Amino acid sequence: MTRFKQSMVLAVAVFALFLAPFAALAADAVLTWNANTDADLAGYRVYFAQQACSAQGPLAPLVVGGSPVQVALVTTYRHLAIPSIDGTLCWEITAFDTSGNESAHSARVSKTVNLVPPPAPTGFGVAIQ
Repeated sequence: MTRFKQSMVLAVAVFALFLAPFAALAADAVLTWNANTDADLAGYRVYFAQQACSAQGPLAPLVVGGSPVQVALVTTYRHLAIPSIDGTLCWEITAFDTSGNESAHSARVSKTVNLVPPPAPTGFGVAIQ
C-alpha cells in the first residue's frame, strides 16, 4: 500500500472513530417561565409532544427514567437530548400545590428543529494517477 493510500485510510478511520459519533448527538431544549406565586406551590409538571402545538388534544407528561417530570420550585427546565427529528416539538407546563392540585395548562410553546443529519455520501473513491 502506498503512503498516500495509507494516509487516506488513516484519515477516514480517524473521522469514523472520533468525529462521526458527534454528528448524531441530539440537542437540549431549555424551558423557562414566570414563577407561580401560590403560597403552597410544590412545583411544576412538564408536558411534551413531537407535534405542532396547533394539533388538537392534550399533551402527554414528559417522562424521563420511567417517571413524569416534576420540577421543584424553579422556573427553568432543561429537556436533555430531545428526539432527533426534523419537525415541530411542543411543550406546556402546569403548577401543582402541596395537596396535589394541578393548575390549568400553560400556553403551549413550540420549536421547529432540524436534527436529522443528511445521509452519508455514497460512491466515494479515489484514483491514483
